[in-house]
Amino acid sequence: VQLQALRPRLQAVDAKLNFEKPAADKLENAKQLAKEAGIIVQNPPHKSEVWQTAQNKWQESLKLLEGIPKNSLASAEAQQKLELYRSNYTTITAQLQAQKQIDFAASLWPNGVTPDLQAALKQLKTSGVAQPQFVSTCIAAIRPRLNTGELQQRGFQPDIFSKHFCEYVSSAN
Repeated sequence: VQLQALRPRLQAVDAKLNFEKPAADKLENAKQLAKEAGIIVQNPPHKSEVWQTAQNKWQESLKLLEGIPKNSLASAEAQQKLELYRSNYTTITAQLQAQKQIDFAASLWPNGVTPDLQAALKQLKTSGVAQPQFVSTCIAAIRPRLNTGELQQRGFQPDIFSKHFCEYVSSAN
């Protein structure tokens, strides 16, 4: 008779556990992905593939956190992590975009620019001007020559790409 009386309570506890376990698992998996994303981007610079992998991990982590029910015990911590993880995702996305522009700039230098521009930039480089002066002079020289349609198609803003290109050229051998 006592067992019969406890059965509804046991079923309620069992239902609560079945509800809370997936939420707790999502939270733990999200935290693990965030940890992995943080580890792989330590000690930059990195290739685009590394930034892409980190971005994917942050994105998956965010999906997991967003899938945690608001009425679960894990919800408070998930909401707290969401703000931080969104910020980290935004930062990693910016790094990925910058690295893609640097990679594209590297593919253009030196053979992807006209011989006269190549010669002018090499001469400027050997003249011994400081890096900020080199970059600003380089930007003024290349900006009018860029194919803005191609850059925009790649998701690059011409002014930002110009800066990345010139910074790359200033540091290239």
